[in-house]
Amino acid sequence: FGEAKRLGLSKARGMLHADQLNILDTTSKGWSAFHAVYINKEGQPGNLASTDVVGAEEFQATLEHTKRELGKIADTMLDGCVAVAPYRLGKAGPCDWCEMRDVCRHEAVTSRTRFLEKKKRVDVLSEMVNEIE
Repeated sequence: FGEAKRLGLSKARGMLHADQLNILDTTSKGWSAFHAVYINKEGQPGNLASTDVVGAEEFQATLEHTKRELGKIADTMLDGCVAVAPYRLGKAGPCDWCEMRDVCRHEAVTSRTRFLEKKKRVDVLSEMVNEIE
């Protein structure tokens, strides 16, 4: 992490396909300076529960899930429903980070907020894999 810190960089976050990792990061072992990735002694991604690396099956399942969800959102919008429908995850409220809070129609006190269940990353990936089977 020292090199990225010295350059004033933050680690890139996202989902990294395990089979393509060597193209994006040449870290030979330990924690990557540029991604949330750990390479074990055998040169393989390790600590998968706490890094951004996923296998081929999880990566494909995430793509399929995202396509379905985007399709649902598009259909809803085409049907004319453009209601504000924010969510709360743990203590983080919908307006805490939103840049549109000054013009948004959501009133935290009177409007409906969806509450999302907090889940572990591995559980979410497993659910998405099971969806496509």
